[in-house]
Amino acid sequence: MTAEQVLNSKICTFQSLMKSDDYEFVEFAACTDFQFGGESVLAAAYFVNGEFLRFGINVRATADMVQSLMKSLMNKYGAPSTMPSEDELNAVDTLPNRVAFIGFDKDTVFLGFESDENYSQTVVLIYTSPKYELLLISNQERVLESDI
Repeated sequence: MTAEQVLNSKICTFQSLMKSDDYEFVEFAACTDFQFGGESVLAAAYFVNGEFLRFGINVRATADMVQSLMKSLMNKYGAPSTMPSEDELNAVDTLPNRVAFIGFDKDTVFLGFESDENYSQTVVLIYTSPKYELLLISNQERVLESDI
C-alpha cells in the first residue's frame, strides 16, 4: 500500500506525513482517534521508501488491558516467537528508558513495553512487515557507503 492509500483509508484522522528523526528514508503519519479497546488512542503508520510497512498503536496501559491483550494475541497467533528475559521485563518497571518486546507470528506482531526518563510506561502494539527491518538496514548501508 502507498502512503496515499493509507492516509485515505479513513481508519483514523491521519496528520500529514512527517520525516522520521532517526532515518531520512522513513516517513510516518499519526492520528489520535484510532479506535482500539473501545477508546480513541494514538496510532501511527510507517513508510519506508513510500511503502507502508508498519502500524503502531499506543495501548492504554492498565494491567487488565495488558493481560487481556496478551491472552488475545496468544489465542490468535500462538506462543510468542520472541520473548524478553524476565530481567528485561522487570527493567521496564523499575528503570528509566527501557524497552522490552514480545514477538508473535514470526515477529510480525509485537507487544512492546517502554519506560521513559520519568519511569512513565507505554504499551504499544506493532504490526510490521518482515521487510521493514531489512529495508532499514539496506537504506542505512546505502547512506553510509559514501562515508566509508
